[in-house]
Amino acid sequence: MYQEYFQFKEWPFSIVPSSRFLDQSRRHSEAIFQIKAGLGGGGGFAMLTGEVGTGKTTVSKAILATLKSNIQAGLILNPTFSDIELLEAICDEFGVEYPSSSTLKQLSDNLYEFLLINYAQGVQTLVVIDEAQHLSVQVLEQLRLLTNLETESQKLLKVLLIGQPELQQKLQMPQLRQLAQRMTGRYHLLPLNPDETKEYIKFRLEHAGGKTTLFNSASVKHIAYKTFGIPRLINLVCDASLKRAYSLGEVSPSLSTVEVACEEVMSFQTGTIPESS
Repeated sequence: MYQEYFQFKEWPFSIVPSSRFLDQSRRHSEAIFQIKAGLGGGGGFAMLTGEVGTGKTTVSKAILATLKSNIQAGLILNPTFSDIELLEAICDEFGVEYPSSSTLKQLSDNLYEFLLINYAQGVQTLVVIDEAQHLSVQVLEQLRLLTNLETESQKLLKVLLIGQPELQQKLQMPQLRQLAQRMTGRYHLLPLNPDETKEYIKFRLEHAGGKTTLFNSASVKHIAYKTFGIPRLINLVCDASLKRAYSLGEVSPSLSTVEVACEEVMSFQTGTIPESS
Protein backbone atom coordinates (compact mmCIF):
# COMPACT_ATOMS: atom_id res chain seq x y z
CA MET A 1 0.00 0.00 0.00
CA TYR A 2 1.20 3.53 0.75
CA GLN A 3 4.10 2.57 3.05
CA GLU A 4 6.58 2.16 0.19
CA TYR A 5 4.97 4.92 -1.89
CA PHE A 6 5.62 7.52 0.83
CA GLN A 7 8.87 5.84 1.89
CA PHE A 8 7.86 4.97 5.45
CA LYS A 9 9.90 2.46 7.40
CA GLU A 10 6.72 1.43 9.26
CA TRP A 11 3.08 2.41 9.41
CA PRO A 12 2.92 5.90 10.94
CA PHE A 13 -0.71 5.96 12.06
CA SER A 14 -1.48 2.52 13.42
CA ILE A 15 -4.17 2.61 16.12
CA VAL A 16 -2.43 -0.20 18.04
CA PRO A 17 -1.15 1.44 21.27
CA SER A 18 2.64 1.59 21.32
CA SER A 19 4.86 3.41 23.80
CA ARG A 20 7.40 3.92 20.97
CA PHE A 21 4.90 6.18 19.22
CA LEU A 22 4.05 8.19 22.31
CA ASP A 23 4.48 11.83 21.40
CA GLN A 24 5.75 13.45 24.58
CA SER A 25 3.30 16.32 24.49
CA ARG A 26 2.82 18.43 27.60
CA ARG A 27 -0.29 16.45 28.49
CA HIS A 28 1.32 13.04 28.11
CA SER A 29 4.44 14.12 29.99
CA GLU A 30 2.32 15.48 32.82
CA ALA A 31 0.27 12.27 32.93
CA ILE A 32 3.36 10.07 33.17
CA PHE A 33 4.91 12.28 35.86
CA GLN A 34 1.76 12.50 38.00
CA ILE A 35 1.01 8.78 37.84
CA LYS A 36 4.58 7.68 38.57
CA ALA A 37 4.80 10.19 41.42
CA GLY A 38 1.50 8.92 42.82
CA LEU A 39 2.71 5.34 42.77
CA GLY A 40 5.99 6.26 44.42
CA GLY A 41 6.64 6.46 48.13
CA GLY A 42 3.93 5.06 50.35
CA GLY A 43 1.04 5.55 47.94
CA GLY A 44 -1.22 2.65 47.05
CA PHE A 45 -3.54 3.91 44.31
CA ALA A 46 -3.26 6.03 41.16
CA MET A 47 -5.83 6.71 38.47
CA LEU A 48 -5.52 7.71 34.81
CA THR A 49 -8.72 8.71 33.03
CA GLY A 50 -9.69 10.16 29.69
CA GLU A 51 -12.21 9.92 26.88
CA VAL A 52 -12.05 7.06 24.40
CA GLY A 53 -9.04 7.43 22.11
CA THR A 54 -7.10 10.05 24.09
CA GLY A 55 -4.12 7.73 24.63
CA LYS A 56 -4.64 6.23 28.09
CA THR A 57 -3.40 2.77 27.16
CA THR A 58 -0.41 4.20 25.29
CA VAL A 59 0.55 6.32 28.32
CA SER A 60 0.18 3.33 30.63
CA LYS A 61 2.46 1.27 28.37
CA ALA A 62 5.01 4.09 28.45
CA ILE A 63 4.84 4.04 32.25
CA LEU A 64 5.29 0.26 32.34
CA ALA A 65 8.21 0.49 29.91
CA THR A 66 10.09 2.84 32.24
CA LEU A 67 9.50 1.03 35.53
CA LYS A 68 12.50 0.27 37.67
CA SER A 69 13.80 -3.29 37.59
CA ASN A 70 12.59 -3.92 41.14
CA ILE A 71 8.92 -3.42 40.19
CA GLN A 72 6.88 -6.43 39.04
CA ALA A 73 3.76 -5.36 37.16
CA GLY A 74 0.69 -7.33 36.17
CA LEU A 75 -1.85 -6.10 33.60
CA ILE A 76 -5.57 -6.86 33.82
CA LEU A 77 -7.33 -6.01 30.55
CA ASN A 78 -10.97 -7.12 30.89
CA PRO A 79 -12.07 -6.40 34.45
CA THR A 80 -15.68 -7.60 34.30
CA PHE A 81 -15.10 -9.69 37.39
CA SER A 82 -16.69 -10.60 40.67
CA ASP A 83 -14.47 -10.02 43.71
CA ILE A 84 -13.31 -13.65 43.68
CA GLU A 85 -12.65 -13.58 39.93
CA LEU A 86 -10.58 -10.43 40.34
CA LEU A 87 -8.34 -12.08 42.93
CA GLU A 88 -8.05 -15.14 40.70
CA ALA A 89 -7.05 -12.93 37.75
CA ILE A 90 -4.38 -11.16 39.85
CA CYS A 91 -3.04 -14.49 41.09
CA ASP A 92 -2.97 -15.82 37.52
CA GLU A 93 -1.12 -12.74 36.30
CA PHE A 94 1.63 -13.24 38.89
CA GLY A 95 1.70 -17.03 38.72
CA VAL A 96 0.33 -17.47 42.23
CA GLU A 97 -1.15 -20.95 42.63
CA TYR A 98 -4.46 -21.53 44.39
CA PRO A 99 -6.91 -24.45 44.79
CA SER A 100 -9.99 -24.56 42.60
CA SER A 101 -13.12 -23.13 44.24
CA SER A 102 -10.98 -21.05 46.60
CA THR A 103 -12.67 -18.63 48.96
CA LEU A 104 -11.83 -14.93 49.12
CA LYS A 105 -9.80 -15.59 52.26
CA GLN A 106 -7.77 -18.37 50.63
CA LEU A 107 -7.03 -16.24 47.58
CA SER A 108 -6.12 -13.24 49.73
CA ASP A 109 -3.83 -15.37 51.93
CA ASN A 110 -2.03 -16.83 48.90
CA LEU A 111 -1.61 -13.40 47.35
CA TYR A 112 -0.42 -11.95 50.66
CA GLU A 113 2.25 -14.65 50.92
CA PHE A 114 3.41 -13.82 47.37
CA LEU A 115 3.55 -10.10 48.17
CA LEU A 116 5.58 -10.74 51.32
CA ILE A 117 8.08 -12.84 49.34
CA ASN A 118 8.41 -10.04 46.77
CA TYR A 119 8.88 -7.48 49.54
CA ALA A 120 11.58 -9.58 51.22
CA GLN A 121 13.42 -9.67 47.87
CA GLY A 122 13.09 -5.91 47.42
CA VAL A 123 10.44 -6.20 44.72
CA GLN A 124 7.43 -3.86 44.58
CA THR A 125 4.24 -5.36 43.12
CA LEU A 126 1.99 -3.30 40.85
CA VAL A 127 -1.39 -4.20 39.33
CA VAL A 128 -2.56 -2.18 36.32
CA ILE A 129 -6.27 -2.48 35.48
CA ASP A 130 -7.44 -1.16 32.11
CA GLU A 131 -11.09 -0.25 31.40
CA ALA A 132 -11.54 0.08 35.16
CA GLN A 133 -14.82 1.98 34.75
CA HIS A 134 -16.43 -1.47 34.37
CA LEU A 135 -15.43 -2.56 37.87
CA SER A 136 -18.32 -2.89 40.27
CA VAL A 137 -18.42 -1.10 43.61
CA GLN A 138 -17.88 -4.44 45.37
CA VAL A 139 -14.78 -5.23 43.31
CA LEU A 140 -13.32 -1.75 43.79
CA GLU A 141 -13.79 -2.14 47.53
CA GLN A 142 -12.00 -5.50 47.35
CA LEU A 143 -9.09 -3.75 45.65
CA ARG A 144 -8.97 -1.24 48.50
CA LEU A 145 -8.84 -4.05 51.01
CA LEU A 146 -5.95 -5.61 49.11
CA THR A 147 -3.95 -2.40 49.44
CA ASN A 148 -4.39 -2.63 53.21
CA LEU A 149 -1.59 -5.20 53.05
CA GLU A 150 1.39 -3.14 54.08
CA THR A 151 4.53 -2.86 56.15
CA GLU A 152 5.30 0.07 58.44
CA SER A 153 6.70 2.05 55.51
CA GLN A 154 4.96 1.01 52.31
CA LYS A 155 2.10 -0.82 50.63
CA LEU A 156 2.81 -4.37 49.52
CA LEU A 157 0.54 -3.92 46.51
CA LYS A 158 0.04 -0.80 44.41
CA VAL A 159 -2.77 -0.34 41.90
CA LEU A 160 -3.10 1.81 38.78
CA LEU A 161 -6.67 2.19 37.52
CA ILE A 162 -7.15 3.26 33.90
CA GLY A 163 -10.58 4.17 32.63
CA GLN A 164 -13.05 6.50 31.01
CA PRO A 165 -14.55 9.51 32.84
CA GLU A 166 -17.23 7.26 34.32
CA LEU A 167 -14.54 5.93 36.64
CA GLN A 168 -14.16 9.38 38.21
CA GLN A 169 -17.92 9.57 38.67
CA LYS A 170 -18.01 6.12 40.27
CA LEU A 171 -15.36 7.08 42.83
CA GLN A 172 -17.59 9.95 43.96
CA MET A 173 -20.11 7.44 45.30
CA PRO A 174 -20.37 7.43 49.12
CA GLN A 175 -19.57 3.70 49.23
CA LEU A 176 -16.17 4.36 47.68
CA ARG A 177 -15.09 7.44 49.63
CA GLN A 178 -12.34 5.49 51.44
CA LEU A 179 -10.90 4.38 48.09
CA ALA A 180 -11.14 7.90 46.64
CA GLN A 181 -9.21 9.25 49.64
CA ARG A 182 -6.37 6.81 48.93
CA MET A 183 -5.71 8.11 45.41
CA THR A 184 -2.22 9.56 45.70
CA GLY A 185 -1.91 10.23 41.98
CA ARG A 186 -4.50 11.04 39.36
CA TYR A 187 -4.56 12.55 35.90
CA HIS A 188 -7.30 13.16 33.33
CA LEU A 189 -6.09 13.15 29.71
CA LEU A 190 -7.68 15.86 27.59
CA PRO A 191 -7.75 15.91 23.78
CA LEU A 192 -4.94 17.70 21.93
CA ASN A 193 -5.27 21.36 20.98
CA PRO A 194 -4.46 22.44 17.36
CA ASP A 195 -0.78 23.10 18.08
CA GLU A 196 -0.42 19.75 19.85
CA THR A 197 -2.22 18.04 16.97
CA LYS A 198 0.32 19.51 14.56
CA GLU A 199 3.22 18.25 16.68
CA TYR A 200 1.54 14.86 17.11
CA ILE A 201 1.22 14.32 13.34
CA LYS A 202 4.76 15.58 12.73
CA PHE A 203 6.15 13.28 15.42
CA ARG A 204 4.49 10.15 14.02
CA LEU A 205 5.55 10.94 10.46
CA GLU A 206 9.13 11.49 11.56
CA HIS A 207 9.18 8.39 13.77
CA ALA A 208 8.01 6.26 10.84
CA GLY A 209 10.80 7.63 8.64
CA GLY A 210 8.60 9.81 6.43
CA LYS A 211 8.55 13.46 5.47
CA THR A 212 7.18 15.64 8.28
CA THR A 213 5.67 18.05 5.72
CA LEU A 214 3.31 15.54 4.10
CA PHE A 215 0.30 17.31 5.63
CA ASN A 216 0.16 21.05 4.94
CA SER A 217 -0.99 23.61 7.53
CA ALA A 218 -4.54 23.84 6.19
CA SER A 219 -4.91 20.05 6.29
CA VAL A 220 -3.58 19.83 9.85
CA LYS A 221 -6.00 22.54 11.03
CA HIS A 222 -8.88 20.71 9.37
CA ILE A 223 -7.87 17.42 11.01
CA ALA A 224 -7.57 19.06 14.43
CA TYR A 225 -11.01 20.63 14.09
CA LYS A 226 -12.82 17.58 12.73
CA THR A 227 -11.28 15.02 15.11
CA PHE A 228 -11.64 17.20 18.23
CA GLY A 229 -7.97 16.47 18.93
CA ILE A 230 -8.59 12.81 19.79
CA PRO A 231 -5.34 10.95 18.93
CA ARG A 232 -7.07 7.76 17.78
CA LEU A 233 -9.29 9.71 15.40
CA ILE A 234 -6.29 11.70 14.17
CA ASN A 235 -4.60 8.39 13.36
CA LEU A 236 -7.65 7.12 11.47
CA VAL A 237 -8.00 10.32 9.44
CA CYS A 238 -4.30 10.55 8.59
CA ASP A 239 -4.21 6.89 7.59
CA ALA A 240 -7.29 7.31 5.39
CA SER A 241 -5.80 10.47 3.86
CA LEU A 242 -2.57 8.69 2.94
CA LYS A 243 -4.46 5.77 1.43
CA ARG A 244 -6.57 8.12 -0.70
CA ALA A 245 -3.53 10.18 -1.72
CA TYR A 246 -1.77 6.98 -2.79
CA SER A 247 -4.75 5.85 -4.86
CA LEU A 248 -4.92 9.26 -6.56
CA GLY A 249 -1.19 9.41 -7.17
CA GLU A 250 -0.73 12.57 -5.08
CA VAL A 251 2.78 13.45 -3.89
CA SER A 252 1.21 14.40 -0.55
CA PRO A 253 -2.41 14.46 0.64
CA SER A 254 -4.21 17.50 -0.74
CA LEU A 255 -6.67 19.45 1.40
CA SER A 256 -9.56 17.99 -0.58
CA THR A 257 -8.23 14.48 0.04
CA VAL A 258 -8.00 15.19 3.77
CA GLU A 259 -11.52 16.63 3.81
CA VAL A 260 -12.92 13.48 2.17
CA ALA A 261 -10.98 11.29 4.62
CA CYS A 262 -12.31 13.28 7.57
CA GLU A 263 -15.85 12.92 6.30
CA GLU A 264 -15.47 9.17 5.86
CA VAL A 265 -13.94 8.57 9.29
CA MET A 266 -16.08 10.93 11.33
CA SER A 267 -19.35 9.73 9.76
CA PHE A 268 -18.92 6.53 11.81
CA GLN A 269 -18.30 8.33 15.11
CA THR A 270 -21.14 8.65 17.58
CA GLY A 271 -21.54 10.27 20.96
CA THR A 272 -20.28 13.55 22.32
CA ILE A 273 -16.56 14.25 22.20
CA PRO A 274 -15.32 16.98 24.56
CA GLU A 275 -13.51 19.98 23.23
CA SER A 276 -9.77 20.20 23.84
CA SER A 277 -8.40 22.86 26.15
